[in-house]
Amino acid sequence: MKRDLNVSDTKLTGLETKVVLLTDTAATTLTKAAHAGRTMIIPNVGQDSTFTLPTPEVGMHLHFVGFGALAADGHDVIFRATDDTVFFHGALVHHDTDQTGQTSAVVWGNGSDNDQIKLDLPEAFDIHLVGKSATVWYVYGWTASATPVTIADA
Repeated sequence: MKRDLNVSDTKLTGLETKVVLLTDTAATTLTKAAHAGRTMIIPNVGQDSTFTLPTPEVGMHLHFVGFGALAADGHDVIFRATDDTVFFHGALVHHDTDQTGQTSAVVWGNGSDNDQIKLDLPEAFDIHLVGKSATVWYVYGWTASATPVTIADA
């Protein structure tokens, strides 16, 4: 059976990406209203910076990207849940830029006690969080740095 789709007179809406440039501060609290469903660009931070996440809801999506000279000044990027009862379940592929063979590895969050993602001296990253429940964020994406990302207990 052959099917053709004519979209010449159809306007698709709602497909644009809303981008938020986060500020360079030591501590940022994210909210559902201001940050969910958006791509957030994390700048080259001037200090170790912690981004506190909103309480997850099923299907809520947060998207973080960082690129450029992020690691040049020796600062970390940390993602934390609102307290020690919200966890990360999933994996990030870490590309080690300090290895001769440019080694990549998978770093796991178990979903039951890993409440912090820490990027030591990040060079670039693309991280997605999707609410699995009111206590768990699914995590997926990649990071690049000379030091492996961790998903662990704070």
